[in-house]
Amino acid sequence: MRGKLKLIIADDHAIIRDGIAAILAFQDDMTLVDQAEDGEEAVRKTAARKPDLVIMDLRMPGVSGAEATARIKRADPAVRVLVLTSYGDSADLVRAMKNGADGAIEKTAPKEELLAAIRTVAAGNGFVSDEISRQLAEAEEIAELTERQID
Repeated sequence: MRGKLKLIIADDHAIIRDGIAAILAFQDDMTLVDQAEDGEEAVRKTAARKPDLVIMDLRMPGVSGAEATARIKRADPAVRVLVLTSYGDSADLVRAMKNGADGAIEKTAPKEELLAAIRTVAAGNGFVSDEISRQLAEAEEIAELTERQID
């Protein structure tokens, strides 16, 4: 690794951003370079700050996490995206994975799993938690639908 991982957190809930920021503050190999409260801001701040990885909430007002992921990956495929999801986000999760997300973890995961996911994805590997794998398996039929049908 070439120094500290530069991270951006994108989530519309301040308490989630603050919680993740607090976890990251104790990591010697990571630094939080910015935060965003919606997808549009995440895209803009990613372009400006050039992080290694964006922790991206799927459901945000305006531009969704899935759409923001697509825009970020089009602009700079080297930026890694780890999506945060909650139960019931299956269609959004499938869309985000199709849009180039490098990993996915649920918001209820313990901090150790979040940190492992960040490090794994930043190293260039995929990461999908067990719960997300289950959600994706349940959503397999959704993956065959068109974008219009998913909406």
